[in-house]
Amino acid sequence: MSQPDVVKFSCYQCSQHIRAFREHIGESIMCPSCGTMITVPAVSQFDEKVEELVVQRKFTDEELDLIRQEGAGAYEAFIGGAVSKYWQFALVADLLTKRLSPLQQSVLDLMRRQVIYDREVVNHGPFIKFVNAKAEEFFGILYMLTDRLAGELDRVIYEDNLSQIITFSNQVGVVILRLRKFHDSIYEQPLPGEYPYPELQGIMKSWAPHCWQSIKNVTEELRQLSVRKRNDGSWKAMQMAFAPALLHEFYYHLKFLPEPEPDLFQD
Repeated sequence: MSQPDVVKFSCYQCSQHIRAFREHIGESIMCPSCGTMITVPAVSQFDEKVEELVVQRKFTDEELDLIRQEGAGAYEAFIGGAVSKYWQFALVADLLTKRLSPLQQSVLDLMRRQVIYDREVVNHGPFIKFVNAKAEEFFGILYMLTDRLAGELDRVIYEDNLSQIITFSNQVGVVILRLRKFHDSIYEQPLPGEYPYPELQGIMKSWAPHCWQSIKNVTEELRQLSVRKRNDGSWKAMQMAFAPALLHEFYYHLKFLPEPEPDLFQD
């Protein structure tokens, strides 16, 4: 099978060998090793014999089509150097980073304002129901996120299967979109200004940003491992860090929610 029409070059900062499709000539990309922004040259910088010694993983035409569909950054999976067999670490990092983008836009929106409930509270029932429902929703999302990133990632990352990696990344992406929807809803729902509502709402507003940062930490560690494979205990430890802090405070404040008013129309 003929190899794709690619440009082969190296990072001027760390000498990392990189391959890029010719369609990306002139574009700026991030070096998968040191993070330096470099421009894809029009001409290869080293010959095919040298490159053949460097690149260990060969992609099929079908796999290359899948990579192209994922956008310009995905071809960084063509990792040069002696550790090119760890291409899947870089690709998972790239795909998860893309799927984090909607959540990142939400959690980093510094102009967002909280909707305030500025009327007298006649019935606490709807507010109590909202807090409990949102807590249940988040822990369902957290369970799915942990199952994917602390369970399935181990299996996917060590299997030489591009299709499985993309499927896995899409599944994580669905959970991330649910997490963004949860985060947005916390800001959109007005709650009373009396204790313990502001405390509970403030803690719930911190949950999605915590998960975003935890996933971001995993992707950064995977990207480093893809070019300098070492003991992977550090990124596995990060996988277990999705549970947010202040959970004990949330349940403490939850105890002080007022009792819901009885339904006068109920027998």
